[in-house]
Amino acid sequence: MSMTSQIGAAYSASATAWAAGPARLYDRLADVLVARSPVPLSGRLALDVGSGTGAATRALRARGAEVVAADAAAGMIAAGPAPGVVADARRLPFSDGAFGAAVAAFCLNHVEPPADGLREARRVTASGGVVLVSSYGNELDHPVKTAVLDALETVGYVLPPWYDAIQSGPAAALLGTQSMTAAAREADMDAEVHAVDVAFPELDAADLVAWRLGMAHIAPFVARLDPAVREDVVDRALEMLGDPPTLVRRIIILTAVV
Repeated sequence: MSMTSQIGAAYSASATAWAAGPARLYDRLADVLVARSPVPLSGRLALDVGSGTGAATRALRARGAEVVAADAAAGMIAAGPAPGVVADARRLPFSDGAFGAAVAAFCLNHVEPPADGLREARRVTASGGVVLVSSYGNELDHPVKTAVLDALETVGYVLPPWYDAIQSGPAAALLGTQSMTAAAREADMDAEVHAVDVAFPELDAADLVAWRLGMAHIAPFVARLDPAVREDVVDRALEMLGDPPTLVRRIIILTAVV
């Protein structure tokens, strides 16, 4: 199975857990990205690239856009609110200039090389339209990650190979403003790039553990556990986490008018 197929399968298998955990973060982060659009989005036909369960779709619709979704994971599209197609972000099945906006929220950090995804997003965006892209920046560490991984390792969890490949490959290529700018230049895009820190003070320890357990590199393993074992993993993680500090996520945002 190709790396893209492995990732698509993992995300499809994670759709339910994603909605119960990570969606709370990604909806906010997608809204921060879409709010940065330098052009009005109302009335535009927008493409949500790597749509997942629809975080960017919801942010776009809130601003009056009509949305088409594209994702490598059929299960994610099925769980989302917009009509969509299964597609590789490097080979989008749409004609040149088909959309008034293309949004890739935490998608191109799964694409090797990221510049190919940027190039495709620009290709399908009409003149005067906008491309909006986000990735995670240099990590602001939080103890929930270690607590959840340590709890999972007690029941045999091992990180899947595709996750390590992403973290050392395309994700690492978009970790900072300079690297995102370099990817844009490689894709012949004239873009503005900024780092933004987003805090989640409303998330308590249980919310944070649900976030990590719902991630695509973890959720399929958790789903296979006996319910009693799964509950024990949650309890272990919460005990190790204790009273957690506020979660802050650093994101890199690219905006480009085509």
